[in-house]
Order: sequence, then structure tokens, then C-alpha cells
Amino acid sequence: MRDKGIIGPINVFESLGGSHFWLGGSDLNNENVHRWMDGHLVESSYTNWASNEPSNGNEDYIGINQSDGLWFDNKDTYIVKYLCEQGLI
Repeated sequence: MRDKGIIGPINVFESLGGSHFWLGGSDLNNENVHRWMDGHLVESSYTNWASNEPSNGNEDYIGINQSDGLWFDNKDTYIVKYLCEQGLI
């Protein structure tokens, strides 16, 4: 998710049967320093935070809204589907 082009058309989410998805990033280890699961800094690449996000505090995990493609942060108790990035074979 380090590139806007990876997301592609937002309507692809409709076929996945959900309205929110976890993107594989968090600031769990260091508040306000968001990292992808591979360790890269989120803020050093493309971001698409919704207004007033990230809201920080006790919300550590980055999600995306299916309806508008905007990002939010939420608690680990908020159950959503997830998106995976896979390299070309």
C-alpha cells in the first residue's frame, strides 16, 4: 500500500463483501509512527487519511472505507476483513 496505484478502483471492494478492510499497518509499537507489516513507514509513502484521522489514542490499526477509499485507525477489537499485497509471479 505504499503506492496509490496498488489500491486500484475502490469498487473492487464491493465484490469482497465488506465495508471496511484492514490495510496491514499500525502504530501499535510507537504511537503516531505508523508502519506497514513489512516495517516501512506509512507516512513516508502514499496516505489517504479521512478527516480527523488518524485519531490516535487507543486506536492502532489502519483500515480503509469501502465507500470512499479513505483511511481510518481503529482498535484491534474492531473485526474487519483484510487486504493482502502480493508480488507478481
